[in-house]
Amino acid sequence: MSRSLSLTFFAVSIFTTSFLLFCIQPLVSRAILPWFGGAPAVWTVCMLFFQVMLLAGYAGAHALERVPARLLAFFLYVSLVVGTLLYLNVLPDPSLKPDGVGDPAYRILTILTLHIGLPFFVLSMASPLLQVWLSRVSKSENPYWLYSVSNVGSLLALLSYPFVFEPLFTVPQQAALWNGGFFFAAALLTLASIAASFSGSRRVVVETSDVTSAPISMRTGCEIFLFSTFGSVLLLAFTNHVCHDIAVIPLLWILPLALYLLTFVFAFSGISLLPEDHMRKIALLMIFLLGDRYTGGADASVFSSISLSFGTLFVCCMLAHSAMYRRKPSHERLTSFYLLLSAGGATGGLALALLAPRIFSSYLELPLALLAFSVYLIRGLYLDTSIAPRLQGIKRMMLALAVFALIAFRLMVLLDVKNESVVYRTRNFFGVLRVVEEEYADSRMRGLRHGRILHGIQYLGDGNTLRSRTYYRDTSGIARTIRAVRKRRRAAIEMGVVGLGVGEILAHAHQGDKIRFYELDPDVGKLAHSYFTFLSSTPAEVEVRYGDGRMVLEGEAPNNFDILFIDAFSSDAIPLHLLTREAFALYFRHLKEDGVLVVHISNRHMDLSGVLAALASELEMPAEMIKDDVTDEGARDYNNRHVVITQDAGIFENQAFSGVERERLSERKNLPAVWTDSHSDVLSCIDWFSSLGKYFTGGS
Repeated sequence: MSRSLSLTFFAVSIFTTSFLLFCIQPLVSRAILPWFGGAPAVWTVCMLFFQVMLLAGYAGAHALERVPARLLAFFLYVSLVVGTLLYLNVLPDPSLKPDGVGDPAYRILTILTLHIGLPFFVLSMASPLLQVWLSRVSKSENPYWLYSVSNVGSLLALLSYPFVFEPLFTVPQQAALWNGGFFFAAALLTLASIAASFSGSRRVVVETSDVTSAPISMRTGCEIFLFSTFGSVLLLAFTNHVCHDIAVIPLLWILPLALYLLTFVFAFSGISLLPEDHMRKIALLMIFLLGDRYTGGADASVFSSISLSFGTLFVCCMLAHSAMYRRKPSHERLTSFYLLLSAGGATGGLALALLAPRIFSSYLELPLALLAFSVYLIRGLYLDTSIAPRLQGIKRMMLALAVFALIAFRLMVLLDVKNESVVYRTRNFFGVLRVVEEEYADSRMRGLRHGRILHGIQYLGDGNTLRSRTYYRDTSGIARTIRAVRKRRRAAIEMGVVGLGVGEILAHAHQGDKIRFYELDPDVGKLAHSYFTFLSSTPAEVEVRYGDGRMVLEGEAPNNFDILFIDAFSSDAIPLHLLTREAFALYFRHLKEDGVLVVHISNRHMDLSGVLAALASELEMPAEMIKDDVTDEGARDYNNRHVVITQDAGIFENQAFSGVERERLSERKNLPAVWTDSHSDVLSCIDWFSSLGKYFTGGS
């Protein structure tokens, strides 16, 4: 095989395997996301699985390269590839859906292991093996550049998923395409293995000036491991942070991961965007500025917040991965290097997905990781004599400590919301819950926060503890709907509510009403009973069922609700599997013939009214969006958006809906495609792009 042909062949092979490796991640994660309530932690646990399997693949490649007989190694690998082809079935079986018992993280890991563990392992082995095989076939070639090709393939796979595969293909179609791609990759890997097995000598030492020829020392190995761990922790921490505040969608998984991979492309290609001392200063400045955005002030736009978060991730990972590349060993120890690299990544995933939720009661991992990385950055600046050259010794040390203290203050002081006293805090798979109290408008308020978002409040000691003053106040769409249905029925009503919060909707309950809540997070129920009195003081008959609302409803006989209220938020993100054609068919199966569906779509970052309009149009039902932007005296300014859908168009003529801003969604034109379980276009709902346009045009 000629040199140019062999280089092209190995480049195509590693590009293909990496492309498939990073296509399967968002595909399978998206497929199981609805099974776990659309929680952001689903992606974190999936990333842990991918990182652990990457470590297993690199360990397998390392072991295979040490098999004495070359033909035995060849037959072992080809047998593994053929066995994977026979077993290939990447879409999880619906029988594996969770039953609400046990830790969701372990169930996710089990599902992924059963369905994509083997193909992911085979593809993970490919990157280091192809680099070793290239050095064997082309004896004078430095194989490390193939790692950049590998990351380009991974990067293109990630970017193509939200913009090509997700909009154009259903999930089953995506799986079929991936299966076809794996057959092609299997053929390439088999041919590459044959070429390497029947080439010249087994061990090849390539003399280059930029590769350390000595064995990996303990110190160097620890440094490679730590830099890789830092990159992994920052990737997952930033992703988790952003997903909690916008939406749990592949796009917001992919953007940070793409930037993370891009730093590998630059670092392993020897590309330096800026001198390292300049990069250190930029990184410290961005970490410092991040303190203003970390808790997401009201004035923080989507574009500026995400740009600063992901920009900080990119600069920090660029520094970490460049430092890691400078410590690369000789080609004889290539598999050992990648084993250390993947071990660091898996350790970061383990720390974020399994350890942090059990150690911390809030999201401390991001500020702590940035604080730790700041130590490395400040150390580099301290050793740089071009910075403050007149300061020496103790003065230079004091300057470094002052910079560290300032950054620490900016990162940590903003973790608690101002003017709030945290009564109780807990964290689990679904996020961080805080019971908070504060003085407001001459009253004391107790609220429940999930992330940044307030999920209900109760005013204490003012004689109106059961009055609703937030998203369910008297002027809101859901309150008006309850009054209209009650007047029409002239009797007690039956209502289902997906999302418990503190039970504040019970402020509108009457004697004889039957209200059933569906709550994903059992800890929400515990806090609603322990710290709030809506559930204990209501005159209505109340029941709470735990589990994903849609999945629980699927297992129930028709309930004949008068009203079904969808009010499920994950921080500020609405689980998207609750807004599909299949979900709405389920909702109306549980409603009376003239029952009313109400969907709460208040959101800082997404406009879901078009999605609801398209669903109502397909159902041929009238739908109106009730806009409640009136601020009651002594209440906060909660701008509510409730969409009311029903077969009974006459309900909108009820006096309960008078004197409020309304939009008839059925009169909208150019509606988006109806979302389904296997296909949705989330990009059209996120105001990222409008924010981006305003940012560059100077609009407000």
